[in-house]
Amino acid sequence: MPAASMSLRSMLFLLPWLAAAPAQASGDLAAEVRELAQLLPGTYDNAQQAAAENDAGLAIELRQGRRMQRFVRVARPTACCTGFDPGPDAAYFYMQIFRDGEHWRGGDQIVVVYPDPSLDTLVWQFVRIAAPEKFPELAKDVAQQRAVTLIPQARDVLDCPVLGREAAPGRFRAGLKNGGCDVISRVSGKPRRLEMFLDLTAERLLYMDRGIEKGVVVHGSVDGTPFSLARVVQ
Repeated sequence: MPAASMSLRSMLFLLPWLAAAPAQASGDLAAEVRELAQLLPGTYDNAQQAAAENDAGLAIELRQGRRMQRFVRVARPTACCTGFDPGPDAAYFYMQIFRDGEHWRGGDQIVVVYPDPSLDTLVWQFVRIAAPEKFPELAKDVAQQRAVTLIPQARDVLDCPVLGREAAPGRFRAGLKNGGCDVISRVSGKPRRLEMFLDLTAERLLYMDRGIEKGVVVHGSVDGTPFSLARVVQ
């Protein structure tokens, strides 16, 4: 597919995000966390998107590929949360990622969502799980949820959180503060630009994240196109 077509494809995905009116500035943030706790849990699958890419003959390096994401409401881990205080109104979710049907342990994270009245928004912290293979029943075992070990986030990541709140009834949006973050990669040790956003409704989840080093995408979406994940299990 020509580069111009790819840019258009990305823009079509992003237009609803960019054109929508910002979330109202007032309201009960704690109530929004409770609403999110009802809406987010479930399994999401981009099978339709992956099939369309295959049918269109999209170059392999530009495909999103088949992906599933699962979110389960969990208890607060005893060791949470290093570097930030989510307070009593926070909700905790176990996020799993599956690539082509295989559970990708590197994507196992605890997502902590909590209200920040000073910013008038919700803060979303995506905290990686250390040695997730040690917690095979994490999705349903409260004891494992309490005992899970989390990897402390670096200061540069904490300084650029994911922010967002309810944009309309039954719809949440969030993205990295200022549109992206410049951090030092814990993998390569090099400066890395992080970009991420999500758009959640009862029917689907748009989810995009990627890392860029010296102009080269080293993980995630090559052209900024999000995964279009339809909800398959509530």
